[in-house]
Amino acid sequence: MPVTTPSLRRSARVLQPQNIKVPFSPDELPARKRVKREEEEEKVQKKEVKEMVKKEVKEEATNGENASPTTTSNNSVLSEYEQMVQRNIAERQRLLESMGILKAKEEFSSCVKESQKKPVYRGIIREKKSPEPVMRRRSLRQQNLTPDGLHLSLPSDVQVAQAERSTVTSREEEHPRPPPGPAPLMDYYKAQNKVNCEGMLTDLACSVSTSCISSTMSSSDVWGGTMESVVKKMKKMHIEEEWVVKVVPDRIFSVQFHPTVEKTLVLVGGKWGQLGILDVGREDESNGAYCFHPHSRPINCLSVAASSPHHVHSTSYDGSLRQTDLEAGIVQELYALTDNQHNSFLCWHSQQDTHNFLVGASLGRVLQVDTRVSEGLVKQYLVHERKTVKVISGHPHHPHYYATGSNDGYVSLWDLRNHKNNKPLDSVIHGRAISGVEFSQTGNALISTSMDDYLRIITCDRTALTVKRKIRHYNQTGRWLTTFKARFVPTRDDLVFVGSMRHPRRVEVWGCDGLLHHHFHGPLVTSVSSVVALHPFRPALAGCNSSGKVHVFM
Repeated sequence: MPVTTPSLRRSARVLQPQNIKVPFSPDELPARKRVKREEEEEKVQKKEVKEMVKKEVKEEATNGENASPTTTSNNSVLSEYEQMVQRNIAERQRLLESMGILKAKEEFSSCVKESQKKPVYRGIIREKKSPEPVMRRRSLRQQNLTPDGLHLSLPSDVQVAQAERSTVTSREEEHPRPPPGPAPLMDYYKAQNKVNCEGMLTDLACSVSTSCISSTMSSSDVWGGTMESVVKKMKKMHIEEEWVVKVVPDRIFSVQFHPTVEKTLVLVGGKWGQLGILDVGREDESNGAYCFHPHSRPINCLSVAASSPHHVHSTSYDGSLRQTDLEAGIVQELYALTDNQHNSFLCWHSQQDTHNFLVGASLGRVLQVDTRVSEGLVKQYLVHERKTVKVISGHPHHPHYYATGSNDGYVSLWDLRNHKNNKPLDSVIHGRAISGVEFSQTGNALISTSMDDYLRIITCDRTALTVKRKIRHYNQTGRWLTTFKARFVPTRDDLVFVGSMRHPRRVEVWGCDGLLHHHFHGPLVTSVSSVVALHPFRPALAGCNSSGKVHVFM
């Protein structure tokens, strides 16, 4: 009888056939395995495509009847695939030539090269500064000192005090206030081309003396008429490359046209007390731009009086009011602060007549200066609760009325005959500090510029101020740009012009109706024109940026 061996009991895991994959869907795989599988499938597809391309290249090579091996400059035979590439390139070149695309490409490339030409520098002669010596840093080991600093000597109290004072007065020592004068204008010229500058001043003296404002000349001849006619005249003004000139080396704080009609003469005030003179269209080494240094700090205000057009008056943060005689070539100090306080400075001036000025200063002071008397007899008025008087504008027909703008956000109207208890006749509150105030030439309106992003046209009847129109205008120029100061178009109460932060860069002309009527712009205007001016007797506008350049539209 055969012996039967008992069968062993096996589990389901052991009984399952080996190397047999259970069918599943790709969605059931983990994310990592699914990505790996997709990459493998993509590699297989690329391999199949390569094989198909090789097969097509072989068929094309065998079908070519006159196919001959192509050689390169090194006498090496090209492969079949390289021959195919060369044939495709030649065929595409013939197609592009037949369509005229290659010719259009050459024309476009030449235009791009012309537009990318480096702009030609025009302006003042650049000063050649010698490179400063580089101080090598020496380690403590080289100085025979221990790392713990035991051998280092501590500064004394006297040395610490001197260091603190030097940090406060470093700028004043680097830029000291020039002598009061009178002194020749050429003494304040530091560039190399002094011969050209003397020739320019000679021509300027002749033009100022022979072509000053005549009794028959009026701003209404250019800027009079209806608003539409003035805007139409502005639209005809344009800018040329020769009219973009660098006049001062740094930021421009003020600008004014000289009223002569024989020349287009622009006067600008720079950051470190430079008085720039630009004779537009003059052909010389510096393109008619010359820079003098009658002050040591920013020149905030420039003016040329109609009664004495050969005199240019300038007010600076260095605490002085000076007069530059263009005909005689003399610079003279008319008034200067005598106190040496760090927070004492002058901001703005308004000329009442030939000898009298109203000067806005720090600590809420308005100074009435008469150049015929000594400095000790200057009258002082306290306004705006000791806040700095940023701008001041006198009434054009009634000199005893004047308006002020301050950091406290008020535009105030004052009367010199009734200046009791330092209270104004009337005030208009703004949201933030005032950066510009100006009377119109009729005296019936004021234009104010405030850091609350509004321009305000304010009517004035010499007793009260009333806001006629608020114009939304972005005035946040930032730290490195001069603040905007809107101005009236000469002889008009209904049009004002001001710089703008908008792109493309422009100078805007707004109406009393609150509408933007025109803006001066062009491909040559690539920066913000912070301060602007219009010529009183010619259709000419000057916009100045913070790198010292002047853009002139005519």
